[in-house]
Amino acid sequence: MSNMAKFKKFIHKNQQEELTERDRSKLFSIVEAYFTQLDRSNEPKTEENQTSRTLLEDALAMPFSMFGQKHKKTILKWYEEVLEKNGEKPSNELSKGIEQDKPKGKSNQKKKWYSSDEDDGLDYGEEEE
Repeated sequence: MSNMAKFKKFIHKNQQEELTERDRSKLFSIVEAYFTQLDRSNEPKTEENQTSRTLLEDALAMPFSMFGQKHKKTILKWYEEVLEKNGEKPSNELSKGIEQDKPKGKSNQKKKWYSSDEDDGLDYGEEEE
């Protein structure tokens, strides 16, 4: 089993895990290394049609807990580059899917602010005079 196959198996097996930003960056770096080595290098391929295409497809299919939106946008650009290199036309469906599946983070949530002057109807143990 090749190292890339082991990595693909790892991300599939652990896709439900909540990873830290540091861990996600490390996974992204591995994808970047495979893409650079297999699709951007001028070295001759050791195996026929060896490319990072399947790894890029798998990375795009992972939930945002595995690869964030910024990472997925970059991976999508690489995927489109690989497709164009092979004479295929990239689809706009993937980029639309990334935007629609964007996780709702803290910035999208409305915060509630309460004024201390308002009576919220709760008893805080204050004595009435």
